[in-house]
Amino acid sequence: MFGNTDEILCFPHDPAVRDIWTLSIPLRRESIHAVLDVSTCFGEDEKAVNDLLSFIIHTDVSNISGRDVLLACLKENAIHENGRYLLPHTVDVFNISKT
Repeated sequence: MFGNTDEILCFPHDPAVRDIWTLSIPLRRESIHAVLDVSTCFGEDEKAVNDLLSFIIHTDVSNISGRDVLLACLKENAIHENGRYLLPHTVDVFNISKT
């Protein structure tokens, strides 16, 4: 199970993790520090731009106002390397043990 109760506090918004923890199912979380290439957000393919931007902010951006502000923020915070725009992107992997 979680090493301490502080870990569960990191995921109160995630119903699946909360339910697994509530059921006392052994669960281990590992964070993988990765990089997300957001260069597509600055290309010509509107569907690809909307898909990636929607993934990044966890909502459908196809019909929102302020999309240009979001893109400007991405570009400002990204590392520009070899013609690509890269952002840090931590991913959590959950290992659920059989009981």
